[in-house]
Amino acid sequence: MEITVDKSAIFTKDSLKVIQDKMRINCIENFNRIYDNDLTLKEKRKGKNFDLKSSDMEVHKQTEKMLKKEIKEFEEVKSVTSKIIEKQVKEKSEIEDEIIDKKKYNNKLSLKSKVTLIKENDKLKEELDYEKYMHYQYKIAYEGLKEKTDYLIDNLKKVINILPNIIKNIADRLFGSQHIQLKYFKQQYDSEEIEKFEKERKKKFNLFKNKQKENVHNKDYDISSNSKEKDDFER
Repeated sequence: MEITVDKSAIFTKDSLKVIQDKMRINCIENFNRIYDNDLTLKEKRKGKNFDLKSSDMEVHKQTEKMLKKEIKEFEEVKSVTSKIIEKQVKEKSEIEDEIIDKKKYNNKLSLKSKVTLIKENDKLKEELDYEKYMHYQYKIAYEGLKEKTDYLIDNLKKVINILPNIIKNIADRLFGSQHIQLKYFKQQYDSEEIEKFEKERKKKFNLFKNKQKENVHNKDYDISSNSKEKDDFER
């Protein structure tokens, strides 16, 4: 503007105070009238209004510009920080979910491990019972075998004790005064000769029986033939 108004050349502090007070009263009255209210303004505080010089205004502008720049930087930092926090919150949530899943998995493993241990324990118990049963059976078999072995040993001892007399008896029968032929001796004491003798005896017996059957058959045939001839003759 080519022409400016110098406030200090027209108004004084007192005149400005009067005008301001009237403006406050006029504003609240019109507000209450228009909006149908009964409100009052707060008491005017000292030191709230003050004037700045031109040099101070420049400093104020520079300060305001710097503050706006700092605010912008703070806003950028805040945005980056918010993203980082959001990412961390997401990662925290994922970690918590993973921890929950691992706890569930560990609980399943623990339960499975317990079930497996119970099954293995039952199996080992069955195997132990079976081993006890087999041990009992082996014990009975051992006692029976020991009894038989003791009996055999006792009898062998008896045979060993009388063996010299048996040998002497055999020698006397073969070469002494009561000697017999070797053939008949074998038939009495040699198992192979005894078996061979029994086979020959059975063979002879079977031949004898078959021969008897044939004789009986031939005799019956002769009787039947004679009877037929007799009947034919009588007719």
